[in-house]
Amino acid sequence: MFTAVLVTGASGFVATHIVRLLLQEGYRVRGTLRDMNNELKLQPLRDLQYSDERLELVYGELNDAESWKKAVQNCDYVMHTASPCELVASKTIVQDAVNGTLNVLRAAAGCPTVKKVVLTSSCGAVNEGYQKEKRIFDETDWTNVSDKKVLPYHRSKTEAERAAWKFVKDEKGMIKKKSKLIYINIFFFLHFKLTAVNPGVIVGRLLHNYKNASAAVIGYFLDSTMPAYPQLSISIVDIEDVAEAHLRAMLYPESDGERFLLTCCTMSFKEIADLLRKEFASEGYYVPAIKAPFVLLWLYARLSAKARSAVDLYGHEEYFDNSKARRILKMNFRDPRKGIIDMAYDMIEKGLLPRKGRFAPSKNSPKKSLYGKKRSDKSKTDKSTK
Repeated sequence: MFTAVLVTGASGFVATHIVRLLLQEGYRVRGTLRDMNNELKLQPLRDLQYSDERLELVYGELNDAESWKKAVQNCDYVMHTASPCELVASKTIVQDAVNGTLNVLRAAAGCPTVKKVVLTSSCGAVNEGYQKEKRIFDETDWTNVSDKKVLPYHRSKTEAERAAWKFVKDEKGMIKKKSKLIYINIFFFLHFKLTAVNPGVIVGRLLHNYKNASAAVIGYFLDSTMPAYPQLSISIVDIEDVAEAHLRAMLYPESDGERFLLTCCTMSFKEIADLLRKEFASEGYYVPAIKAPFVLLWLYARLSAKARSAVDLYGHEEYFDNSKARRILKMNFRDPRKGIIDMAYDMIEKGLLPRKGRFAPSKNSPKKSLYGKKRSDKSKTDKSTK
């Protein structure tokens, strides 16, 4: 029999790559979606190799506890990637993330076949709220949610992961079985392990046809909405490494009860701009070549919501120690520069960025794949972000 893995939020950027890897490795996958009629999100999953044989798609919504009880049935493992990730955060983003995580864990606790839950968290649950501190962060650090400048998304990832560890730390969950008149509380020791993975900004190939938060960051450099780049740096990781780390976290018993930072290196916005300019400027894409002065960025932020977070992060540099993932998960992180270029090409090909220069289709010919044209060579690096 096939080992069954539940992947929550299966249509997401990270989840789609996880589903693809699991199918390639011979697992049976059950993926959840909020909208079972959204063909834009369903089709990329159906297009995956082996999807006809071993992929089942079912309904699952973060705040619908009953949907998770059904979804987790007979599964051996759970990859919980589903989380609110709006480009413009809603007022309930933190509550939804926490409730969704607890609903999935409670469902797993009520399913005796589940051996392990792998939670997709974020570097944003580790280092935010310390903008004035220049140091290397590791898995013992937690985001300072008392800092009002912490973005709602980072706050949601922090609170959701904390809630997950609290749920497991107690070593007992609670199932409420409803009868006509009373609730019966049943306490029991948890039978599954928990591992959290905390990736940085994720780059790489897009398997879906819509712009996610990570792609939006790269897109800002090419869509002419960012006239100059702010002075800040981000930690980056390739999507293929993120998917592989999820699989290894699921399989390696040494990862039980652990958090893992997934980053390859830290890149400044200047480095990203220089990389994209070298690849795309000759085709007519404007890539900012100058740094935005703080005063100018502050004034621009009064008109643009996109620039407001950049004001708070201006001058921010983030560095993470990835040695734990390299040591326990045996990760050998890819150089993310190729992933940045790949992501940009995919956004152009999928119509998420305008097609210019040699990428623009002629009136009498169909669109052709950009792959096979000028691309950066695939490479790997084992360097730490220290």
